[in-house]
Amino acid sequence: MKFTKIFASLMVLGLAAPVAFADAPATASASTQSQLDSMRAQLNKMEAIINQNNAGGFQQAADWTSRITISGLVNVDAYASNTSPNFGLKSGTAMGGHSSNLSVNNANLFVDALVNDWTNVHMGLAYNSNRSKAYSREPASPIFDEGYVTIANFSETPFFFRAGTEYLPYGFYDRYPMVQNPTQLLSETRATAAQVGFVSPVGVYGSVYGFRGMSETTDPVNRPRINNWGANLGYAFSNAMYGLKLDAGYLNNMADVNYIGHHLASQSGTYSDRVGGLALHAGGSMGPFDAKADWVTALQRFNAANVGYNGKGAKPSAWGAEIGYTFPVLAHQSRVGVGYQQSYQSSSKNTYTAPLASIDGVAVTSNNSLGAYGLPKNRYYGTYTVNVSKWTDIGLEVYHDRDFSLGQGGTGTSATVGVLQLGVKFA
Repeated sequence: MKFTKIFASLMVLGLAAPVAFADAPATASASTQSQLDSMRAQLNKMEAIINQNNAGGFQQAADWTSRITISGLVNVDAYASNTSPNFGLKSGTAMGGHSSNLSVNNANLFVDALVNDWTNVHMGLAYNSNRSKAYSREPASPIFDEGYVTIANFSETPFFFRAGTEYLPYGFYDRYPMVQNPTQLLSETRATAAQVGFVSPVGVYGSVYGFRGMSETTDPVNRPRINNWGANLGYAFSNAMYGLKLDAGYLNNMADVNYIGHHLASQSGTYSDRVGGLALHAGGSMGPFDAKADWVTALQRFNAANVGYNGKGAKPSAWGAEIGYTFPVLAHQSRVGVGYQQSYQSSSKNTYTAPLASIDGVAVTSNNSLGAYGLPKNRYYGTYTVNVSKWTDIGLEVYHDRDFSLGQGGTGTSATVGVLQLGVKFA
């Protein structure tokens, strides 16, 4: 059947006629099996010709199903708010009125392969939905999200090497929360990088990495170079009753943080001055209780032409804390949590009257603040999640955001939002 299909396809392509099977037996007494073997060899040669520049087609081992895992994740959201929670879009009549929507927050397909004792491969496809301009900070994007190779064998050595597209160990966060907090937005960084590190048996770990980041304004056009790097160091411990995680990350240039990079890409697509960043995390659990705290900050001011605040370069930062309690409900595990977040110098606009059109010689405009939407000045939130069945969760989050004041480049308004999420994992 396979030979027939291939032969028919080649006929359509004009590659199969006329064909002389040179290896076929010349005598009429040749066996049918010999003729089939000859045809198979010739068709394999022809198939190799049309696939000569295409990869793949490796022969599968008998145990491939135990070494390759396919899994996925889908989160579907429903939300409602009393007004637009994206303060950067508010102006005139847009400052009032409730908003609501249904959306696929994210849909992911993952493939993981254990190639051998030392080599692992991970690939991830993702769709992130544009839930609405009044809610989402990123456009809809079906993308190749992750793809990297890890060389490691922790039974032999504590060291590892990883290369490919990944989310770098700068900051600590849930990749797909119901709502992204300011600390996550100021740290989440995706890049194609090379990383080398270690994970010790006592829980101490660390790594350094380098990657090609955004170009500097003074760089020659179209000159690619590896110009950004980072490092992290941490400690993790857990047993049946207690858990602890401490993590510190450094990034040499925050222009490549996803949220800031999207903003810069909408302008010149370059940065003027390198701005280092620091991200700290502390988390722990004791029985049914858990708590965490995060702090992310730029270590110096951005150039005012890139990220501005009150007419000068901004030095954005954010911190947050959350406590939670896990308990059973009708034999189903559930968790309730409350938290607080606060950001600094990260308002959505720089709007001033005419006398303040220039401060310290720097022109004040509305397009050089932190992104088109900005971050809330502070956020109070509560969450509840229950595992209704195996790998199926229902979650609810209610949060209240307050914007920066008018004098700080904000709107001085607030918004309350409720998000209901259905999440399903599969493998």
